[in-house]
Amino acid sequence: MAQGLLDFTLENSSPMISYAPSISVSPGSSQTEWQINQTVDSLTYFTSHPGASLALQFYGSAIYLYGSASCPFNVTLDFETTSPPMTTEGFIYFNEDLVQELHLLNLTVGGTGGPGEEIIIDHATIVTEYTSEQSPISVVYGSDPDDHALVYQESWVVLNDSSIQTTSFEASVSVNFTGIAVAITGPSGVGSSFMEYGVLLDSWPAWSFVSFPVGDSDTTLFYQGGLDPTQEHSLELMNFGSVFQFNSITVWQTNSSSATPITSSPVASATASAVPETGNSNDSAVVKIVAPIVAVVGLLFLSAALWAFRRQRRQRRRVVPLTGPFALRFSRTFNDQKGDTMTLANLQPKSGTANPNSFDVGHLQKA
Repeated sequence: MAQGLLDFTLENSSPMISYAPSISVSPGSSQTEWQINQTVDSLTYFTSHPGASLALQFYGSAIYLYGSASCPFNVTLDFETTSPPMTTEGFIYFNEDLVQELHLLNLTVGGTGGPGEEIIIDHATIVTEYTSEQSPISVVYGSDPDDHALVYQESWVVLNDSSIQTTSFEASVSVNFTGIAVAITGPSGVGSSFMEYGVLLDSWPAWSFVSFPVGDSDTTLFYQGGLDPTQEHSLELMNFGSVFQFNSITVWQTNSSSATPITSSPVASATASAVPETGNSNDSAVVKIVAPIVAVVGLLFLSAALWAFRRQRRQRRRVVPLTGPFALRFSRTFNDQKGDTMTLANLQPKSGTANPNSFDVGHLQKA
């Protein structure tokens, strides 16, 4: 069977990327921390502070980090440290020769030589391999009242922009699926509030995330590729803070997936071609990124342990009503696309904030 490549574009505002020592959206010098330059349609993260760093844990066979660098920096991928050359455009780091498994990337800024020298982060591209004769198709789960795939616990509200919000601590939403990858999208924060949440994929421990409220209405809250399309997977998302909001849960499925999607359509602008099969199977793994907010992290891991315990008790008496399909996401932004590469369109942002509908414990009701 033929093998293809699946590229996922991870926004710089994703909570999967952890910035240290801190982030500021206020005007100021990038010598002190990571700064954010926000325009109508883009966010730019930049710093020139010696010792400032970012961390990204990902599952894949290649990684590309896009931006520019006019000051020295080091990149440690797993246990190997390199000093890439400074560059003014394109990607500032890439590695295409990875074993498809869980990796940890850490970028650290070195000393600066003068004004205007800085590191700018635009986005990252994560590449995973999949084996199929068919191009992936997308399945999107959201606020459709006729879509009973998602199982909700506690109180959730559907907003006018079709995003879904809760203010209930430990409120959760879960889904069963088959496919090669899964992504959760949502805002970077609710108003000026951080979002604290956990994601449990299959039998892995529940990992915790903190999102920084930078005004991005549609970013990646969680992504996992390289899943086994012949096995059923389970995904659970839980609120650990005062408020949490997400837009959708998206999966991509190939003909190797066993389940039939409830709603699916070919991904717009998706193109793929086969490459010779090289033999490695795609094992399941989870992306784990914990934001460098020490006080919050302790609470999140405590909440995650409590969640795992509560989830075990709840599963003894709850029957999940869906066995659904799932599978993948996103796009490589190279100008030079290769024939053995698949490009997937990004999900589109949404807008609006009212709350006409509410649903509780998986049952949709009128407010």
